[in-house]
Amino acid sequence: MPRRRSRALRAAQEPLPVWTPRPPDRIPGLPADVRRLLHRIEARSPDPGVFPGATALALRRYREFLGPAGPHHRFRYPATAGCPAPACALDDVTHARDVLEDMLLALPPGRPRAELRRLIRPLDADFTRRTLPNPLHVPDRRPRRPDQWWHGRIYQSF
Repeated sequence: MPRRRSRALRAAQEPLPVWTPRPPDRIPGLPADVRRLLHRIEARSPDPGVFPGATALALRRYREFLGPAGPHHRFRYPATAGCPAPACALDDVTHARDVLEDMLLALPPGRPRAELRRLIRPLDADFTRRTLPNPLHVPDRRPRRPDQWWHGRIYQSF
């Protein structure tokens, strides 16, 4: 049986898929130009906790945590994430809020930062109202991240 030439074998193969960049995630209430800017910042971030789509996922997790409470659950208690992977770490609502704060600081001052802050401000007010302050909380004075108020809440205990 005649042997097929390598050129014929290559021609018979399917072409490799062409990589195209992922479009920015849809964030309701945020203008498209700010979403594109956030997407660029996320894609270029050296922080492993910030990845393309991290802002949208953090906002979603923050909103889910503050979702409607049942009649017997007036207060909410943040819980630590059970998985150290960057996307799983967002299960801890305080980490999700950290990512949102990082994005606020990464955005240029002015309209882009104000647009994201406009989405976060009512969620922060709801978080403050529906979580309890921890009277034993000692402020953390790390040089990279000064103490953030959302870490000083009472966590869920198992």
